[in-house]
Amino acid sequence: AKPDTGSTRGAHEAMPVMMRNQVMLDGRMVRLGDLFTNAPMDKAEIPIAYAPAPGRRAVFDARWLYRVAHANGLTWQPLSRKTNAIVERRSRVVGRREIEALIMDVLRERGLDDNEVVELSNRITRIHLPTDDSAQIDIEDIYHDPRTGRMTAFLVAQTGEPGAQRMRISGTIFRSVEVPVINRHVMPGELIRKRDIEFQRRKVATVRRDTVLDLNSLVGMS
Repeated sequence: AKPDTGSTRGAHEAMPVMMRNQVMLDGRMVRLGDLFTNAPMDKAEIPIAYAPAPGRRAVFDARWLYRVAHANGLTWQPLSRKTNAIVERRSRVVGRREIEALIMDVLRERGLDDNEVVELSNRITRIHLPTDDSAQIDIEDIYHDPRTGRMTAFLVAQTGEPGAQRMRISGTIFRSVEVPVINRHVMPGELIRKRDIEFQRRKVATVRRDTVLDLNSLVGMS
């Protein structure tokens, strides 16, 4: 999108102040120079608002933008009331598989069998962290009912910023088994080689009794 130049006043300014319609940030503060190009160097670093949470966006409307520009001595005004600036914040996404692995690490420290795995109830669970490498996810507590397999975990995103993000996640812990699976398309009559096989972990309850589990029962067959 092209910057909204608005109107400029004052011939003494070498370059007109223009507003950026879209801004992408890493940090937690929006600064004057993020929203307005050609702002004086001594004002460009002035913080004017908190950035949205990682992975989120915020919209600043024409009235707010004009107030900020005027308060900081910038000669700018919006072309219309519909003028706005969209500020987005980059994030490092922690997906479901990574969250499940974190939970399993804690449960195995508590003695959970290596053949037991967790599956979160919400398959699209994602946590957005700041792009800062120091940001991480800690598990505050886990409750596991061995009888039903139900599990509840309480996670906190350590970001070094006020208002740490906390999340309650539920899932099920079940016994699993490694099953050999063909990793490519094999033509009729073609011999199966060892490199054609990879192991995948499956729920014991979903594996049929006649499923081949031994690698040697497949290699050399067609």
